[in-house]
This record gives sequence, C-alpha cells and structure tokens, in this order.
Amino acid sequence: MSGHSRWANIRHKKAAADEKKGKTFTRLIREVTVAARLGGADPAMNPRLRLAIDKAYDANMPKDTIERAAKRGAGGLEGVTYEEIRYEGYGPGGAAVIVDCMTDNRTRTVAEVRHAFTKHGGNLGTDGSVAFLFKHRGQFVFAPGTSEEKVLEAALDAGAEDVVKNDDGSVEVICAPEDFVAVRDGLAKAGLKPELAELTMKPTAESVLRGDEGARMRRKRLHYNASAMAGPALRILGIDPGLRVTGFGIIEKNGARLSYITSGRVKCGAAELPERLKNILDSLREVIETHQPQQVAVEKVFVNVNPASTLALGQARGTAICAAVDAGLPVAEYTALQVKQAVVGNGHARKEQVQEMVKRLLGLAGAPSADAADALACAICHAHGGQGLGRLATRGFRVRRGRLV
Repeated sequence: MSGHSRWANIRHKKAAADEKKGKTFTRLIREVTVAARLGGADPAMNPRLRLAIDKAYDANMPKDTIERAAKRGAGGLEGVTYEEIRYEGYGPGGAAVIVDCMTDNRTRTVAEVRHAFTKHGGNLGTDGSVAFLFKHRGQFVFAPGTSEEKVLEAALDAGAEDVVKNDDGSVEVICAPEDFVAVRDGLAKAGLKPELAELTMKPTAESVLRGDEGARMRRKRLHYNASAMAGPALRILGIDPGLRVTGFGIIEKNGARLSYITSGRVKCGAAELPERLKNILDSLREVIETHQPQQVAVEKVFVNVNPASTLALGQARGTAICAAVDAGLPVAEYTALQVKQAVVGNGHARKEQVQEMVKRLLGLAGAPSADAADALACAICHAHGGQGLGRLATRGFRVRRGRLV
C-alpha cells in the first residue's frame, strides 16, 4: 500500500503543479499582451513589455508563446482582447487602494472588485479619488544584507532617483518609469540582482495599520491575488486525435456552468503520414492562438487489434500533445470509458448518445459532428475532474439505468 500511496501523492502533486503553472502562464500572457497593445511590440521601446517578457522567461515560458502574445497585443494576431482597468477606493482604516486589473469582461470585473472592497470593510471610489496620493515609479528591492553603498553607487550612476534602506534591512531603489531599463541594466552590470523589480504605483506617504485593520487589509490583498490567479472563466480545449480526422472543441467553465466556445475537425485525408501530422500540428496551433485555452484534455488512444493502426494513432495523439505543450499549456488525458461515463453515465455509450448529451449539456441548437462531440465530451470530462454524473450540472435531466435521459 505504501507504493500505491506514494504514486497517489506524486500524481496529485503533479496535477496541482500543472494547474498552478497554467494559471501563472495565463496571467503572464495577459501581461505581455496588454503591454504590447499599449506600447507596441518592440521591447527596446516599451519598458513595460520588456519587464513582462523577463517575468515570462523567469517562469520558463516558451519563447514562441511569448512572441505570439506580443504579436496578438500589437494587432498581428486575432484572439481574446484584454483591457487594463484601474479602480480606486479606500480600505480598512481609510488606507488608499489602487487596483489594476486585466480583463476580457469589464462588467464581471467591477462586480468582483466592489464585492472585495465591501467584504473587507472598504468602499470603491470614483476615478481620481486616491490617484493623486500615488506616483508611477520603477522599484527595485534587494534582500536584507545587501551592501547599501554598492547599490547606491550603481543605481545613481544608472540614473535612479533615490536609494532607501528600510527598517527590515532591505534596500530599495526608486527611478522614473522611462529610466527603468537603464537602471536595471546598470544594477545587473554591477552584479546586483533584486528580489523585486517592477513598475508600480508608489504611495507618496505610508501609514501603519495595526490590529484588526491590518489583518483585514491583508485578507483583502489575498482576495485580490486569488482573483488575479483565478482570472476569468476557465477555457478548456478538448482533442479527439485521429490520423484521418482530429476533432477539437473548446468550452468555458464558470463555476458550475459550462459554455460552448467553438468546435471543429482537422481533416487530413489520405496524405502521407508526415504531412498528416504537420497538418494536425499547424491546425491545433492556430486553434490555440485564436481562442487561447488555458488547459487541454486529450482522449487516450485505445489498443487496436492491429498494432500498426495503434502506433499510427499514437503518433496523432503525440502531435496533439506537442501542440499544447509548445503553447505552455498543461495537458490531461482521459480514456474513452472515462469520457463517456462523465458525459452519458455509461462507459459503453454509442457515439449518437455522446453527441446528444454534449448538445444538451452545452445547450446547443444541434448535435455537433461525431469527432467534435468526442472532443467536447473530453473537455467536459476534464472540467469536472474526470468524475461521473455526480459532478455534472444535471438539472432538468433524470438518471435511468445509469444513463442521463
């Protein structure tokens, strides 16, 4: 049993790590996209974009993914459009608060921000209500123990405005936003690596919140960070790999509600194997770039009586996984039995039953094609953790002999 428990722990830890990585990549892609849209796709002329790219590299994001996000922000590629919104208000103890958000749904975001202020003893203000208490500045923070003299010399030579040693021993460098890149490069040449480097709204005056007010402000900050990591509704790409036809489908999960985004088929015909695999890879890359899913679910290959057919189908599956991994997306796999059990309630359901249940669960006017339905079913299965009917929203349906009717 110890071996079983060890594997279970490893599997759950890996799943949690993949989910965290996917959320981090999603947040960083939005930062790159918005920075490119506001200041252009050239990092040399756009310090905010340069900073966003550096953060993406630090998180081990693939170079191609970063470049596509920058091109999308500059208008070179189509996709979801994110906009930056700023909210101002007052927190516990009358502390001024500025909240910068990136969103594809302004209405949903303002409701969430207002709820966070109200829940933690604050109130949302109007534009300009607290902005005059902050200045846009570049900020570098070095860990306690760093030589203040060395930082001071390098920072001032590079064009920094001020160097401050804080009560906890950390050293802080402040500069104008337009000098951020020059100061960062100057510090790097001196062999100094900050623990934090960012463009931020720095308050002109600071006050200490004590007791319950400080605790409430920390909870509010955690609430904002959790909302930022969760982002908008989770978008999932399901893939049903095949050498002749590969089905794909994208759904969006918002709480317990599932919404249909798109679906289709990649037709490869009777071309040679290398051409088929290239067609699958290029087509799925285009789907990912256009619709920006955050996670991918792939149906596992079944073992065929013919070993050659099983091997060829496995190559199509591998190509689909490569398209997802190349975009920095976490991948989950499910057997046909798991998918059918999750969607129909019967692991041996026919294709027509899968099509009908996908149509009902997503509220479609008509049933999708068999390949697209299988892909959408795989995405639905992943949205509910690979579980059966107990995790699905089944209002209006009844279970009869293990099937949803």
